[in-house]
Amino acid sequence: MLVFFFTDIEGSTRIWEEHIDAMGAVIARHDAILKQQIDAHGGRITKHTGDGVTAAFECGTPLACALETQKRFAVEPWGPIGELRIRVGLHAGEAEWIAGTEPHSGDYFGPPVNCTARIMAAGWGGQVLLTPEVTATADLP
Repeated sequence: MLVFFFTDIEGSTRIWEEHIDAMGAVIARHDAILKQQIDAHGGRITKHTGDGVTAAFECGTPLACALETQKRFAVEPWGPIGELRIRVGLHAGEAEWIAGTEPHSGDYFGPPVNCTARIMAAGWGGQVLLTPEVTATADLP
């Protein structure tokens, strides 16, 4: 069973409006941290959403990834924006992989993906939300 891992920056519109000159570097650092953590914990980024990512874990340690990612964001020096807080949502289930063609990579589709998006959206920056399906399939840190 896959564990889906979605992130989003809390208040990204406001941050962009207040710090437009700094946001290119901030988003680049945001993306690098997420890629490093997801790769290190056995996941795979499936899509960039502008101010977040979607990822899938066929195995690995998605909960540890979520916690380590939040720790990294909390201590990262974000320059003029002060802090960058992300929300993380996790849900487990079976979804369909639809292969893409260049320049578009493939993505997962189905109810577990939709549920993961809603779980993530219910959180606030600095928070990790997960469903019972995740605790039943992934190792707890």
